Amino acid sequence: MHGVFDALKDVLRVGYDASKTKTALRLALGRLKLLRNKRESARRAIETEVGEMLKQSRGFGYDAARIRCETVCREDATLKGYEILELTLETLLARLPAVSASKAVPEELREAIATVIYAAKRAGTEVPELETLKKQFGRKYGRESVSYTHLRAHETREDLVCRLLLEK
Repeated sequence: MHGVFDALKDVLRVGYDASKTKTALRLALGRLKLLRNKRESARRAIETEVGEMLKQSRGFGYDAARIRCETVCREDATLKGYEILELTLETLLARLPAVSASKAVPEELREAIATVIYAAKRAGTEVPELETLKKQFGRKYGRESVSYTHLRAHETREDLVCRLLLEK
């Protein structure tokens, strides 16, 4: 029954709550910082492990070390993506009064909002608050502003999503 009311609020574009959006922004920022710290420490451990593998194996562990290096590269890209998303969330948090006051998406926040909506689809399992933010922005600005997130990165309308995040 609760899901029916949420769907109805989404369709009617009612139910935007600025305090809920602010809370979700703060929680997402905190979770991103924790995730980033956790992944950075794991990345450092893998780097150390690769160094040890290369020292001890005298060439025999080269393939395994190379695979571990690829893991480090993927983690680097993920960490940079988290950093970009963190900066985007901080921008939205600082400019939340502009979001609350406007009926249409503020032009200066169009990229930030689109980036959060895009990230909700890709990082929503690790940062569930992004899904809450997507829902709140959908209620505030309508489904059409959040409907393109199913597209692949290069198909986003008007290239709204932060290009640096798309590359990561």
